Amino acid sequence: REQDQALRSLFNKAAGTTLAVAVDTASSEAGQDRLMTRAEFHAFFADLHLAEPTRYKKATAEVLDMRYDEALRIQADCTKIDSGLLFWSFKAALNNITGDIRLGWSAVVRCTVQVSAGSESP
Repeated sequence: REQDQALRSLFNKAAGTTLAVAVDTASSEAGQDRLMTRAEFHAFFADLHLAEPTRYKKATAEVLDMRYDEALRIQADCTKIDSGLLFWSFKAALNNITGDIRLGWSAVVRCTVQVSAGSESP
């Protein structure tokens, strides 16, 4: 939640389609939400290899498509909007992808435990 504003800013830069809405007080842009297309979703992850050089290979086109489709299906069921991901759907897809590339809390804990164990003196 603390990172929502920064993440929304990244999302707004990556998502090129604007969806006009009647009243949306939660949106950072009054009366507008952005939609992220499949191509923009793939482009968002295009430089993942720079941030996660060992894990980026797990974020294949098939995995990205699967997570995009899952989020879009749920969003469309709730809102009837199926032409791109809204911010909250993007967040859901992003959350699922972190598990796919093993970037969740369990991976952080494993790395921390391994580093701590390696730094102990015999």
